[in-house]
Amino acid sequence: MPDIANYLDAGSDDNSFGTGAWTNPGNLVGGNDDVYATYAFAGGENTHYLKGLNSTGALWSDLPDGCTITGIMVLIERHCASAVTDVRVRLVKGGVIQSTDKASATPWNIATDTVGVYGADGDLWGGSWTKADFASTGFGVVMSATAAAPDTASVDNYAVRVYYLDPSPQPPPRPAIVRRPDVPSDPLFAE
Repeated sequence: MPDIANYLDAGSDDNSFGTGAWTNPGNLVGGNDDVYATYAFAGGENTHYLKGLNSTGALWSDLPDGCTITGIMVLIERHCASAVTDVRVRLVKGGVIQSTDKASATPWNIATDTVGVYGADGDLWGGSWTKADFASTGFGVVMSATAAAPDTASVDNYAVRVYYLDPSPQPPPRPAIVRRPDVPSDPLFAE
């Protein structure tokens, strides 16, 4: 299946969930640059959402017009000091946080960045999607995390891979057979 992947290019703290604000949420931009949005846990609390968005609306503008979206994969590059886990991982569509959640109970990697993978080709996260949904400033990802004890969560970036089917190309029209009056009839072209 063809796909297009991009790093989300804006980061912010969204306090519609959780109790703790992220430090430097704008550091989500820049891809794999080892510059982090961070949260220092006291222990037991859930973070606010760390929100990444397509701020310009241009990131998936090269999806073919009329394509069928077949799957969405979110990749979150992150690490922690000892034992951080996801609370929520959700998509944002049209500026609205969606209800389908892909959070994993698997603890984040300690000290070294790893990429958490959520979704795949064939996974539409409980919705239907079009090119316009991705090529919009209202498209993005939110994530909230937790730790039972004091810890630090560090998130480098969010990337999204969109899988799609190209629209079926229309076959070219068949040329009409024009019989020339000076050519004898050929059984191969008999009508």
